[in-house]
Amino acid sequence: MELTGKCKKAFEKWLLIWLKENIAWDCENPTKEDVNHFYKFPFSMQFGVLVDYFISVDLLINIYGLDVFRYKLWDGEKLMVYGKDKRFNKIQEARTEAIKKANEIFNSNF
Repeated sequence: MELTGKCKKAFEKWLLIWLKENIAWDCENPTKEDVNHFYKFPFSMQFGVLVDYFISVDLLINIYGLDVFRYKLWDGEKLMVYGKDKRFNKIQEARTEAIKKANEIFNSNF
């Protein structure tokens, strides 16, 4: 799952700052190569950083469930999307769908 459009551009700009502030290895001057390296990690490792990014633009993601997983997206305090009609057997599927929806909302509204 990769972000698209305005969302991808804004995320990659944010990611360069995030890498500089949060990564222990020599990342004083992160580059496009560092961004490309991020995309090589498995999606489950990217997910937490993507959630942090969406929080930074007031788009909150919540994945919940035990046997069947769903997601919710908030814009600040307002519930924007409630994935109650979509049920996923694997948490990875719910994560992917939530990020796709957040990407779509960002590209439409920001």
